[in-house]
Amino acid sequence: MRIFYLFLVTLIVGVIFSFYKYYWTSNYDLLIEVTCDPYIEKCLYRPCDKDTSKCLPNKFSYYKSYLIKAYDFSKCKDSTCKGDCYSNQSRCTVKEKIDT
Repeated sequence: MRIFYLFLVTLIVGVIFSFYKYYWTSNYDLLIEVTCDPYIEKCLYRPCDKDTSKCLPNKFSYYKSYLIKAYDFSKCKDSTCKGDCYSNQSRCTVKEKIDT
């Protein structure tokens, strides 16, 4: 019976910790994809025109990916955060390649 109570207390503490870390403080990363012009800047490429199974609903073939903390997302001027990431108003990380 003690093992059950120990398990229950551990589970409750874990749920409270997760709620605080991820919901209350918004301490998680958001992945944002924006369109990109390959003639002007370095872009990632996804062959959306040939194989649509590898594409996300945004259908961007040339794109950039940013990682931004959820608590910094509200500081962005628009939903892409593109201008904010380059002006260092928000802490963003540009993803050079996508992990598969």
